[in-house]
Amino acid sequence: MNNFIDFTQAIFLLRELDDATKYLNESELINKYQDKLKQIPHELPIRLNDSFVLYRSRLASNIGRGEDITLPTTFSYPPFTLKPNRGRMNLTGQSVFYASSSPETNYREIKKDIKAGEEVYLSQWNIAVNSGFSVYTVVTSDNISETTDDYNCICIKDPKIINTPIGDYLRYLSDIILRKETNNDKEYLASSLISSIILNEIKGKIKIKGKESSFHYDAIAYPSTRIGNGKADYYNFVINPEFIDNHASLRYVIKGKLQEDLKSIACENIGFNHEGIIDWYEPYICLDDVIINPIGFIDKDSTFVDINDDIIVKDEVGKIVSKKGLFMFLNDNLLGRAYKEFIVKINFTKDLFMKLRYGEMIDETLSIESSISAFIEINKWVLEKKNKHYDITSIVVKTTYKNIFRKIEDINSITETRASRLLF
Repeated sequence: MNNFIDFTQAIFLLRELDDATKYLNESELINKYQDKLKQIPHELPIRLNDSFVLYRSRLASNIGRGEDITLPTTFSYPPFTLKPNRGRMNLTGQSVFYASSSPETNYREIKKDIKAGEEVYLSQWNIAVNSGFSVYTVVTSDNISETTDDYNCICIKDPKIINTPIGDYLRYLSDIILRKETNNDKEYLASSLISSIILNEIKGKIKIKGKESSFHYDAIAYPSTRIGNGKADYYNFVINPEFIDNHASLRYVIKGKLQEDLKSIACENIGFNHEGIIDWYEPYICLDDVIINPIGFIDKDSTFVDINDDIIVKDEVGKIVSKKGLFMFLNDNLLGRAYKEFIVKINFTKDLFMKLRYGEMIDETLSIESSISAFIEINKWVLEKKNKHYDITSIVVKTTYKNIFRKIEDINSITETRASRLLF
């Protein structure tokens, strides 16, 4: 933190700016306060040199007819020629790259009233190693406290900060940037101007261990106002386009429908970036590759009996069912197929998404193998074990399956609203 700044005066300036938004428009506010705000205190940037990922999403309905979904730029920051609307961290006409540290955060940031069932494009972006990513961090006012849970939250707990004008300044700055505005005409006037100043105007030199070094800010990290309550896993980033052009690359794009939890999407298509061109694929699961292995049985009293025990199993007509016969029953008849379709649809999206979410999916050549335990209900089966009879209500099974990716030749089919095609 800069020790040469009067933090009391800085708080006064922020209050003056805050009040001015009630009667000044954006251009008037810029003219009056841009130079003044260059003097506000600023923290030293956090410099990140490790490779890490960020997530950015767009509503499918906002993809224009002239936009090409095979180009990474379609999922990057909006072109300057579009003159973007003012946002929380950008002035009118200012193009920036908004992203989040987790997908579930970014879905909620697309729009205020997003609903389940809306089609979304989720893109994952990789920040290159040794990029020198310089970040200004906003901390919620509640987390500028000695009692903050620092295990889950980004916080400031130093009494020399929180119990001084420095802490008061940081809390007020945080409240302005993270405010939930209700007046559309005045929305984000103060926060957008402050953010623009931080990203574009504040530069300087510092001494670290006797060596002078220049500094600037490539990005601002700030907690989501819609999810997470200030926890570290739910942070957003606003990043200068120049940094994205030089140090970030698109890895993949997922198209899918937003689920009821508003934190996940049901995957329909996946686009992998191949040297600047996105090739699109659909996940494909062959039901012949889905194998159901019986583990045991559950009776009416919820007793579990292992299939490897010394047992005799009879079906509803009294016919003895062997292990081989049970395997065939589960895998080859209509019941088996119906179960396979059900279990795969339920679990496929989750498994695929987790692989993509944590970087285990690199490109379309890697298949995903997974397994799930479940119950298949049956009626009037009887199990005998050591002269004891059990009325069986379900079979406990372990299901394994594998998915691959099949390339889509007709790109236009992706942009059409349609049901998910996971099984063929």
